Amino acid sequence: MSIKSILGFLQELKSKLIIIKLIFDRRTPLITKVLFLLAMIYFLLPIDFFPDVSLITGLIDDFIIVPLLIYLGYKLIPDKVKKDYENH
Repeated sequence: MSIKSILGFLQELKSKLIIIKLIFDRRTPLITKVLFLLAMIYFLLPIDFFPDVSLITGLIDDFIIVPLLIYLGYKLIPDKVKKDYENH
């Protein structure tokens, strides 16, 4: 395992922890918290919008729906709150 891959993993882990912190931040809008929680629940539960008929349809929900929910939630966070967490 290279140093670059370890640093990339740590950066990704940091960004995931920021999302968890944002869920508990009182300045984060409720709709954002709901979208983040829905994304986590949807990823963890075995229920799919698209049936796992083939490998492609089985991955659609995991690689499109979950990131889309996170992206939409992140866009709804006020810029000041984002900057507070990006500076840490």
